[in-house]
Amino acid sequence: RWIYAAVPLQFLWAALGWFEPFWITVPVASLLVIAGSTAAAGKTKGFLLEATTATWGLMLIVFCLSHAAMFLALPETSNSVAGNAGWIVYLILLTETNDIAQALWGRQLGRHKVTPQVSPHKTWEGLLLGIGTTVLLAIALAPLLTPLPDGPTREVLRFKFEMEFPFVWSALAGVAIAVSGFFGDITMSAVKRDVGIKDSSSLLPGQGGMLDRIDSLMFTAPVFFYFVYWLYV
Repeated sequence: RWIYAAVPLQFLWAALGWFEPFWITVPVASLLVIAGSTAAAGKTKGFLLEATTATWGLMLIVFCLSHAAMFLALPETSNSVAGNAGWIVYLILLTETNDIAQALWGRQLGRHKVTPQVSPHKTWEGLLLGIGTTVLLAIALAPLLTPLPDGPTREVLRFKFEMEFPFVWSALAGVAIAVSGFFGDITMSAVKRDVGIKDSSSLLPGQGGMLDRIDSLMFTAPVFFYFVYWLYV
């Protein structure tokens, strides 16, 4: 279908560094075109299901995920430590560590379920200890990959306690990635339960499909991108 054209188009905007088309193409244009073309085709039965499924899929899998690539379009001054690629490496390392930490802590110490109907293996113990682990890694990696220890470049966001607590922005980044990663994970779990499948595919034996590996990233990428954009652009 024509909506697959949105995939290379969205990443083209990222490659060219065109922020306005990047922000508009999928959320606005695709939403209107999908709804309009579905109605024009005379589909009335199941109209809402088809239109909203296509729109929601594009938003989550294409628009949200493409924010990871959009880091490369930020001004070079946004990361004086490791370049814009440093943001991406930092994002992926924290996202994947968060997934693993929450699962391992939950398996070892988990007692209280967070969302038993959606993801019965998710526990409060795993969630909170996973967040703590991710925050510690965020603080440890920040000086190597990001300028977060030095604080934001926006003057309005500079606080006096930054000199005393230089890890504050790194810790906030870790919390933002850990919490949004959790919601990305359970969102994909809800989708799979709705359609009655365990994994999105069998592409990765024992690990599920590709969507099972990037479900957290679909949430962490836009959250961390706008965190960085707000602080450094």
